[in-house]
Amino acid sequence: MRTIISIATVATLLCAFGCSKPAPSPAREKEFLARYGNVPMTAEGIDSIIDDRNRREGRTDTSDYVEAHRRAVTEAAIHLKMLQALDRGDTNMAKKMLLTTLNVDTGFLPEFQKRGKISEKQLDEANVFARNYLDYLASHTNIIVVPRVDYNMAFEGLTDLLKDPADLKRLQQLLESLNWNASKSATNAGGANGPAQGSQPIRSDTNGASPAAQLK
Repeated sequence: MRTIISIATVATLLCAFGCSKPAPSPAREKEFLARYGNVPMTAEGIDSIIDDRNRREGRTDTSDYVEAHRRAVTEAAIHLKMLQALDRGDTNMAKKMLLTTLNVDTGFLPEFQKRGKISEKQLDEANVFARNYLDYLASHTNIIVVPRVDYNMAFEGLTDLLKDPADLKRLQQLLESLNWNASKSATNAGGANGPAQGSQPIRSDTNGASPAAQLK
């Protein structure tokens, strides 16, 4: 018996894997299911749908599958450790791991924007994320570990991602409230015992290498 997956689920999966257009509207659901209704909802099946859509639209698959594989394995391993921590009731550990991944992702987003052809919509989405993450950090200052390099990466990333002057002012106020400049000797990849990298905790146009750059 054919399993019919909701069009919303298919749309989410397709867009997550890079289809060129949104999935069909509800008005075209019958047509969509007629073409793909028998395709199993597996990773291979979803890939076949994406390949078919791209082929019909004359698009070439330019995905970097080596990078996608590396990222998937890394993220899966982190998520598994988070799940194991939650099973042990260690919510603090799970939260710390999640914050670390968020910080690193925030730090690298501006680099991806420099190197890739990012659409205006995607830039807007990144800006919204940055504003929301700033809101979260500002209301949870007790979780911020001042010397840690991943938080420095997050603040560097937020500096580039935030577009509203009011948001940038809030970020600067947060840094000042944390006395972030005082932690300059520990905001590098060498940790608290490593060499100082200068007095500016967030990215600037100086000749000094930022902590984010050192992690690459």
